[in-house]
Amino acid sequence: MIDWGQSLKKILLKIKKYLSILLVSFRSQTSYRTDMIAQNIFFALIIFIFINLWNKIYSTRAVFAGYKKEEIIWYFIITEIITLTTQRFFFQISRQIKDGSIAYVLNKPYNYLLYIMSENAGSMIYKFISNSVIGIIMGTLFVSPLNLHILINLPHLLICIIFGVMIHFFLQTFIALSAMFVEDNSAFFWIYFKCIMIFGILIPIDVFPEKFFNILKYSPFAYITYAPAKLFLNFSFDMFYETLFFQVIYFIFALIISILLFKKGARHVSIQGG
Repeated sequence: MIDWGQSLKKILLKIKKYLSILLVSFRSQTSYRTDMIAQNIFFALIIFIFINLWNKIYSTRAVFAGYKKEEIIWYFIITEIITLTTQRFFFQISRQIKDGSIAYVLNKPYNYLLYIMSENAGSMIYKFISNSVIGIIMGTLFVSPLNLHILINLPHLLICIIFGVMIHFFLQTFIALSAMFVEDNSAFFWIYFKCIMIFGILIPIDVFPEKFFNILKYSPFAYITYAPAKLFLNFSFDMFYETLFFQVIYFIFALIISILLFKKGARHVSIQGG
């Protein structure tokens, strides 16, 4: 007979273990104030540059690809918040595999993927909060104040942004885990990152020809940045449910392929440098 009380206790202990890792990671982000200030200045500088760039572009037109100036700048701010929240995790995981330090983690009494997710979740939460504050302040000061409908639908927007971040994270994890089989996997990451940049961050995918757009709108790139940012600009429950549906599918897909690749690599690979 199953002891449900004991099983629940074990589950809660596991949750507490990974939550502790998350909290340590979050606190470490606030400990290095110089790095914290530098990251915030860097993000603010990016936003400032692109605000001026789009101001110049819109000086000769009122609408670009169906977007007004205020909409395109807010779109860019949201996509940058999502992207910079999960920046550079690929390099961290790849480095652990290549220098053999992953061996120390594999011998610990926790799941490596859950450990990586928990460890990075702390920094992701911190970066998301700080980038959101800076982005909203700069957008409000230099572009336009937030609309009331955004504040009303903020919980729905946050759900889609979180799923976009998690899809981005696990796709990076999958590419990073390829270091178990490939000597230099950085080319895979740069191809992936350029696709993210072109198909969703810098400009909305609406600007592409209709046939190409119809393909891109069902790609994972669209649901990492484009769909959440589009929802931010023009929220509707139909768009929310459609976005969430595809995000859940791509999240499960990214999670499963990461787990399968890790299990295969952990069984067969000889850690480089370890």
